[in-house]
Amino acid sequence: DTMRETYWVSHVDKADPTLADFFKKYEEQTGTECMEFMNAVMAYDSVYWVKDAMERAGSSDDPVKVRDALEATKELKLMHATLTMDEFHNPKDKDGIILKSDIEKKQAVFFVKVKP
Repeated sequence: DTMRETYWVSHVDKADPTLADFFKKYEEQTGTECMEFMNAVMAYDSVYWVKDAMERAGSSDDPVKVRDALEATKELKLMHATLTMDEFHNPKDKDGIILKSDIEKKQAVFFVKVKP
């Protein structure tokens, strides 16, 4: 009962409708269900972010240019969020997932996706 009506914040939840295509393609390509869904989405987005930064830097050989491009990221549409970096190198107003306790299922379930 102590968990009733409790909420959590996360980056990713498999029940997020905006990620349905990602998980469908994952299962088609691997033949298995994506069990480590948060790691899969965050890894995919990380690689995409670095690729985007290298393209904006005009080089993948100059680490300073790539670093500067990563820091200058603005409104990059990723799988799980839209990414803008602030002056302290943190994601600014990044989307989040709210999970709500489901006592019957004995787990937290997708409630809503929010953007601060």
